[in-house]
Amino acid sequence: KYLLKKIYLDFSLPNLSKKMNKKNGYLETYKDNILIIYWTGKIQYIKKNDLLNPINKINDVNSNINDYLKNDHKDKFISIKDAKVINNDLFLSYTKNVKPDTNCLNISIIKANLTLENNNLKIGNFNNFFSYDECYEARFNGYQSGGRIEDYKNDNILLSTGDFQNFTPAQNENSFFGKVIKINKKTSEFKIISMGHRNPQGLLYLKDKDLIISTEHGQKGGDEVNKIIDKNNGKISNYGWPIASYSTYYGYENNKIKKIAPFKKSHKKFGFIEPLIYFTPAIGISQIIDASNFENLKNENQYLVSSMKKQKIIFIEYEKSKEEAKKVNELFIGERIRDIIKFDNDKYL
Repeated sequence: KYLLKKIYLDFSLPNLSKKMNKKNGYLETYKDNILIIYWTGKIQYIKKNDLLNPINKINDVNSNINDYLKNDHKDKFISIKDAKVINNDLFLSYTKNVKPDTNCLNISIIKANLTLENNNLKIGNFNNFFSYDECYEARFNGYQSGGRIEDYKNDNILLSTGDFQNFTPAQNENSFFGKVIKINKKTSEFKIISMGHRNPQGLLYLKDKDLIISTEHGQKGGDEVNKIIDKNNGKISNYGWPIASYSTYYGYENNKIKKIAPFKKSHKKFGFIEPLIYFTPAIGISQIIDASNFENLKNENQYLVSSMKKQKIIFIEYEKSKEEAKKVNELFIGERIRDIIKFDNDKYL
């Protein structure tokens, strides 16, 4: 049913020893080009037609991105967390070290203009697009950061943020952490539309259905797929973390933490929104995308969920009448899959 082709990329940065082996990255398309943006800030592109060639011509692109990834030679987690091309703009989210002395981090966004000069991709200077003063010190560097960007309606984008391994901010309406945030592309004005998230690493908006879906890492088990509700009444949709979760404890948690994070198994019973589906054991959930590129698709409400830990693509179907989803198929790839995008008809990258 499926044909798989591997394309190998040179991700190494020999002058940044702590980051040279971090091949984590994200994919985007711009006109006839495929962009690869690594955690390190290295950016490459491939012409779409070159993917069919036995030897792919891969081009590096220069930018001022390291003006923002400060201390990047010291800390591999001061890094890019997602990339999104909208029209001629490239939006990048990254872990910003707001207070380097205490390693106090947040998720911020920079933006640059894309152009083609003599058929070569050029990136203008990155400038700050969205940032804030709030920051948290993560127990293990920049884990649980979120950072996914998605194009949204009415000239907005969506940004997901994690809790950076702090249990309290996700339930604080005044915190930027553990949220999905709506940000205006022209003014950078923002509104928090959902809260109670641990590490939302996948985000999808379907314009024709006016539907937002996110994926989220649980703690030990409890990876979730959620329907994000953008309420018009000014209230914030709440998904429960860390009060309600299908996770379990790692074993280090003391009574103080367990009081903050009781992990109630029912979300609805305690006033929170239930996930459409959850995975226990965890699959290391990452990006989600609709499955409409497959021509033989019989259900328009089918989605592809990528897995890092289980190294597979999982097919789920969303049952709108029940506000539930179910797993219908899976495709083992044998690689950690952090990002997935539509390519040509019947193809994904």
